Amino acid sequence: MGSDHSLTHALERVLDVWQSMAARNEFTDQTYDKFSLLLGRLGRYAHLRGALTVDDITTDLAEDFITARGRSRHGHVSEAAVATMLLRRSVLRIAFRTLRELGLSDTDPTRDIQLPRRAPGDVRPLTEDEVVSLRHQASFVARPSRHGAAAAFALAGGHSGEIGHIRVRDSIPYAAASGCTAPPRQTLAGAPWTRGP
Repeated sequence: MGSDHSLTHALERVLDVWQSMAARNEFTDQTYDKFSLLLGRLGRYAHLRGALTVDDITTDLAEDFITARGRSRHGHVSEAAVATMLLRRSVLRIAFRTLRELGLSDTDPTRDIQLPRRAPGDVRPLTEDEVVSLRHQASFVARPSRHGAAAAFALAGGHSGEIGHIRVRDSIPYAAASGCTAPPRQTLAGAPWTRGP
């Protein structure tokens, strides 16, 4: 099905679909930017490995890309973190699903790639000292921001994926539950934990 489609053309078509999804708010702009960046990296990586068509992306090539070493946030070359590998695999899966929908491929080279699970020990509750420090940092900022509300939401048990969807009406109960001192019905802009010194 996909053997006569150049990889460059196919990836451009995927990006076109993703861009239209972002325009319809099916992808956030941030997701589109991240996914397109990774898809571009895949294209360059595959080209360097001699892959010219969609069918040249084999399971081995996909696994090599997913587990490839990269630069840490400190600029050092290191092994790929589990979260990075999971993100790369997800982007490839979505790309190949899009290719199948476009009729440019009928495969998914990531289907049988097994990756390590996130270690359960990677996540732990904050210590009391860390909570105090977080509250302090969120309370004393140079200018008003959402950081105080996000900190209050997180301290009250909100998940990181939910923080971007905080609305004013959601924030006051979380602020109260986390020990913040905003009076009821006060807007975020006037809450003490969102103001600077």
